[in-house]
Amino acid sequence: MGKFSGAALLGLTLLMLPGCGSSSSSNKPIATKPCTLNSDCSADLVCSFGLCHSQCKATMDCPAGQRCVSDNDVNVCQLPVETTCNFNSDCKDPLVCAVDRQCRDQCKADRDCVTGQICAQTGVCAETSEVNSSGMLKGAVDGGSGGSGGSGGMGEAGAAGDANGGAAGATGNCTEGDACVPDAAPCNAGTISCASGSPVCTDTGKAADDGTACGTDKVCSSGTCTACKVGSDCLPDPKNSCATGKMACSGGPACVSNGDAADGTNCGTNKVCSGGTCTACKEGDTCIPTDTCKAGTLSCSAGPDCVAGGKLPAGSTCDTGKVCDSTGACLACIQDGACSPAGADCHQGKQDCSKGPNCADLGTNAQDGIACGGSGSNQFCSAGTCQACSP
Repeated sequence: MGKFSGAALLGLTLLMLPGCGSSSSSNKPIATKPCTLNSDCSADLVCSFGLCHSQCKATMDCPAGQRCVSDNDVNVCQLPVETTCNFNSDCKDPLVCAVDRQCRDQCKADRDCVTGQICAQTGVCAETSEVNSSGMLKGAVDGGSGGSGGSGGMGEAGAAGDANGGAAGATGNCTEGDACVPDAAPCNAGTISCASGSPVCTDTGKAADDGTACGTDKVCSSGTCTACKVGSDCLPDPKNSCATGKMACSGGPACVSNGDAADGTNCGTNKVCSGGTCTACKEGDTCIPTDTCKAGTLSCSAGPDCVAGGKLPAGSTCDTGKVCDSTGACLACIQDGACSPAGADCHQGKQDCSKGPNCADLGTNAQDGIACGGSGSNQFCSAGTCQACSP
């Protein structure tokens, strides 16, 4: 009886020992506690998508097998029950069903995704390990007609059919001849072959339509994947740097005219745009303003403009045969030209323009008979004096 009790005790002890190689943490089910508020979750979790989640900044912050996704204003680790999909409606808003039948964040550029992820060609966020060299999601499922995006096998629509586009090919059906994108040649047209029993994208060797997306900020052009960022600045006329343009990509890369560059835009060394033309302009250079008896300084910030400053010194040339006087007026003056001295109409005079118009009296008599005394005075010079003319 004692031996039996010892054997029984040994068996009981063995049953209580953990099994070889077992791991309580790896077999532990991931909690999916429903919630409405953060207070419904434990202290280290937040309420998102109606369930309690761990917060994250990048996927590396999450447990193995979980992806960091965005729920508008908070990033959380996506639970396994939230990952797979056949339709957009299978995913929690704002996530969508991607071509690999995974619920993912939507994007237009890498900065729309959480840290460490990139925007795949089909407009969804993915880890770098989840895309191929062409920027397309690995594991894409080609299928029947897609949802709001169009035919299956191209972009998100092939995996995410909905009421707008019918079945998404998630049933596993293979439609011979459906369009697809070859992984190795994203700018070639592909067609689905079902000969193997599974959808296989066959390269037709024909160029895809110009404007077909082939990567982030890239589109097809004559069969080549070319950089093209919609709305980025470009030059519609390479010979005119003062004509602006914006990139359009829907039909292949094209620079569409967007009017003239703003006056004052730099277009070369000591050059700025003015009325759509590149014009010489060196800031601070001297120039001649509209008021030619004032100093001028060139301003280029809004296009070439000669800004008037102070008065020029008397005697400064202000036009052909003219100089500035002491008041800043531009008056006729020909150096050493004949003139009538003020107050001595019947004397000979010579112009001196060096300090403004000035008629110097030479002290010699003017020719007799020359009119003097002003217009209508009926006076004439005689022996150096101005005298009335008697009938």
